[in-house]
Amino acid sequence: MERLRTISTYFDSDLIRFEREIIKTALGNKSGYDKGLGYGVVPSKRMKKTLIESTQLKEKLNVVEEELRNAMTRITSQTELIDKHESLIQTHNAEIAGLKEGKIEMKAMLYSVLEIFGAIP
Repeated sequence: MERLRTISTYFDSDLIRFEREIIKTALGNKSGYDKGLGYGVVPSKRMKKTLIESTQLKEKLNVVEEELRNAMTRITSQTELIDKHESLIQTHNAEIAGLKEGKIEMKAMLYSVLEIFGAIP
């Protein structure tokens, strides 16, 4: 059991050292005092600038997401309006078809009346 704790501690310390090396390589650091953080590693100016840029990008992302939500709402309402118009078009097409059939029937009746009165040879 003691050997397991030793191995675990060994890997944990290597992992922590490895993480610190990655952070140092990626972000850079300097020793000193930073208000609120105390003594130790002070974030580089590049890291502070990155944090500011990240905050600005998040704000821009929020604005773009809001615009996207508004656009999606407009698209949804326009789609509903198009569906209503398509329904009206189908209704009107059905009425037009009925009128055309009525026209054909009226024309046939007119010809039969004209034949009865001898107007058509």
